[in-house]
This record gives sequence, structure tokens and C-alpha cells, in this order.
Amino acid sequence: MFQFIGHYYEGKKPAFVDDLVGLLVGPMFVVGEAMFMAGWGRPLLAEIERRVGPTHLRDLAHPV
Repeated sequence: MFQFIGHYYEGKKPAFVDDLVGLLVGPMFVVGEAMFMAGWGRPLLAEIERRVGPTHLRDLAHPV
């Protein structure tokens, strides 16, 4: 819901309007992240982090 409000505010249409693959990418990313957090796919996560680096949690109360 917030996504559609944001797109309306920006005056831009969502990417999946032109490319339906974009409609699948977001939910697949969320499911993948949830599975990694649950401990599934540790070798895959290790390979991803080896190639691009680990995820960093940011403290928004004290920005760098």
C-alpha cells in the first residue's frame, strides 16, 4: 500500500507495470532473506557475502 502511495506522490508508475518480472523480484528477495535469517542456505549466503560483502545494520539514531 505504501509503495503505491509513494509512486503516486512521485508521479511514477511501478516498474512491474512495464515488466512483469519486476513483480516477482521483490517477493522473491523477501522470501530469500527470510530463509537466510532462518538458517537455510548458509553456503549460498557465504558465497554471496564473499562476492559482495556482508550486510551492515545501520544505527539511524547515530549516522556516520
